[in-house]
Amino acid sequence: MGISNLWKAVKPAAQTQSLTKIVRELSSQIEGGIPCIGVDLSPLMDECIAATMPQGVNGRLPGGPLYIFFNKLVAFMKVRATYVFVLDGAERPAVKREHKVHTYVWWSGIAKELILAFGFHVHHAPGEAEAELSMLNRHSAIDAIITSDSDALVFGARTIIRPVPITSNSVSQHGRNMYEIYTDSRVEQTTSLTHGGLILFALLNGGDYDGGILGCGPKSASGLARSGYGDQLLSAAQTCRDSWEFAQFTNAWCQSVVCELRTNSRGHNPSRQPVLAMSLEMSDFPKYDILMLYVSPTVSDYRGSGFLWERWRVVREPHLNEIKTFCRQQLRWTEGSILEKKFKSLLFPAVVQRMLISPMTLYESSERKLISPTLQVQVSSVQWKKRKGHPAKECINPGDKQPQLHVDATLLFAASGCQATQAGSSNPAHRNCSPSDNTLLVWPLPETLPTELSPANFKQSSGDSQAASSRLTRVASLDLDESPPNFFKHCSSRAGSITQPAIPNSPVSATIDLTLPSSFNSSELADYSEIIDLTSSP
Repeated sequence: MGISNLWKAVKPAAQTQSLTKIVRELSSQIEGGIPCIGVDLSPLMDECIAATMPQGVNGRLPGGPLYIFFNKLVAFMKVRATYVFVLDGAERPAVKREHKVHTYVWWSGIAKELILAFGFHVHHAPGEAEAELSMLNRHSAIDAIITSDSDALVFGARTIIRPVPITSNSVSQHGRNMYEIYTDSRVEQTTSLTHGGLILFALLNGGDYDGGILGCGPKSASGLARSGYGDQLLSAAQTCRDSWEFAQFTNAWCQSVVCELRTNSRGHNPSRQPVLAMSLEMSDFPKYDILMLYVSPTVSDYRGSGFLWERWRVVREPHLNEIKTFCRQQLRWTEGSILEKKFKSLLFPAVVQRMLISPMTLYESSERKLISPTLQVQVSSVQWKKRKGHPAKECINPGDKQPQLHVDATLLFAASGCQATQAGSSNPAHRNCSPSDNTLLVWPLPETLPTELSPANFKQSSGDSQAASSRLTRVASLDLDESPPNFFKHCSSRAGSITQPAIPNSPVSATIDLTLPSSFNSSELADYSEIIDLTSSP
């Protein structure tokens, strides 16, 4: 759904890139912090359902749309960002395009559980998710919106990331898993469509709430929107005290629009359009109630929501045991060999990349372990290589070498509740997962590697006899001088002090000194328990 033909109207503003490149640019705009991306869940689920239709795989692919949704979450986990998935609320319009809106999807509850299991955030909008996301974007609670619904443009979003529809032409031109990024400033610069102009375009050409004016196509709607009439209409909607005062304004405003259609004095329309002028003059355009659905939609009260929004910038770890349960129940990966193969090829490389992104991950030099609050892996080797078989357009710098890590995933299998098969064991529990080779091949982003994991330093430390002494190093950069009130700013993880184990080969632990002001509500820390406890088993 969305506004008819609006994506075509703003196409000149689109910049096609991989999500990794887009997030890297967003990160530079927020001074190196980890961007927070809002995801419109409903269109994402629609895309997963549509992807099963062409080949008719819904019945024979285990999990159907859930399998595609799982893969999308894995792809998100590899990107250096946090995500909040926004769901439509009970106050969204019940009728769109003269049809009753069907809000229930049988796997929506399952999708929400999987989102949380991946460590992402979920937020329920009171009304339309696109309106809520746009409000959050305007108030900098999130840095961008992932959606294919053009309503977000009309609701006033600043930065929209639209998945490129997969067609034979788009794949050959851009590759798969590519996105178009739109910013309000670039849309205005390239198309002369302001926020008010976008609203007028929706009212004239038709959208979810109204069919528009009979005979008004995208060119005519765009021409009037670029003539300044949309800004006048938006200003009146925001300043008029009631519908009666608004009606007084629209009497003169409509006559001006009709005159422009008849004369094309401003030159933004393709020609004079007397028939369309008559159609508009005989209608009740603009409808005040429809206009206000765009100007003042039902959204959350942003006042006093700062702490909630800061929570979304916390990089939370995935719950591997819950993901394993989902895969067995919903995707029917019940055989140990299938689960092993899927986890090794899909999930675990993304988990390691997520650990490298998290500011709370430490690198323990003596055992070459990456240690996070709940997970740990051992790094076997690090080297720079060109990634063969990976689409060049999806790479940060095509042709450049990338870091390649060989990682032992034995501890990840253990964390997920899967145990390696014991030779000759007759215990069925040992056959749930049987990873014969637990080595993962991981291609992380260069900027996420700590200094100790650069190929040269890693090789040097491997041959260093002094490397036996235990040394903990933060993987991601933390500002240790940050004051307590800004504890959750940006990446929301600021360590006061870290105490290393005094005895080599002792259990790796880290003690964080968190001195908070007396006015700070200790109960608010409940949601951050996973980033405070850094003690890990040996």
